Amino acid sequence: MVPVRIDLARSAGTDFEQIVLTLRLSLAELGRPLPAFDIALRRYCLRRAMVDATESAPGTDPDRASFTVALQAARDQVITAVGVLPADETADTAGVLARAVLTALLPRRRPRMSARRVKCPMSRYPLSPTESRPLNSKTITHLAINIHRPHDTHSAPGDGGPAPQVPSAALARTGTKDRTLQLLRTDPHRTWRVREIANALQYPNFHSLCAQLSRWAREGLLHKPDHGTYTLAASWIHHDRPQPPAPTSLTNPHGA
Repeated sequence: MVPVRIDLARSAGTDFEQIVLTLRLSLAELGRPLPAFDIALRRYCLRRAMVDATESAPGTDPDRASFTVALQAARDQVITAVGVLPADETADTAGVLARAVLTALLPRRRPRMSARRVKCPMSRYPLSPTESRPLNSKTITHLAINIHRPHDTHSAPGDGGPAPQVPSAALARTGTKDRTLQLLRTDPHRTWRVREIANALQYPNFHSLCAQLSRWAREGLLHKPDHGTYTLAASWIHHDRPQPPAPTSLTNPHGA
């Protein structure tokens, strides 16, 4: 018996698959087995037996095969060796491992959906305010497919109708950046301190908010006139709000 150390072949940068295949073909002609002590090969053999078991039952999803059941059946088979000899008439044609896998199949996969989000307070990719998918995982009960006409790519920008409105449920899930910008837009020309912003937003992590405000100032969203004070950048102030009329000078119509 010739043991094969695949981990040494990996460290040497050798194509160990080709080496194993060459040794297997060479020893097969001599009638000698080729044992392998790599745990990855054992998992591969077990996975292959699980796939063969599910393919023996048409219509069975391979994802329903339990790896734990297959591993326990393989351990029991090493100890008991039931149905190994061809003379054993009680042996199942599908194999003991396949029968154990098919007996304890996992439940069918449930189609579910949820919003993709990064669970990190300092993430650069927070949840989009236009996200319509639910935060918690929901089971899909039915599917509806709608085919839409392609948009005209030759139209001028701004001719596609009104901008899409953000749903109210999505506004409640806006991130810290959007909430901060909405707060500063209430009084865009005011100089805000970090403590005032944190209290208004009920943000518990004061130091994290300081770091975020500094980064947004470098990105051009905010203006930092002094240490610890911020104001909204001019490019982010809404210009569509009605402005008070400019004061007019009082003149005498008679020139006096």
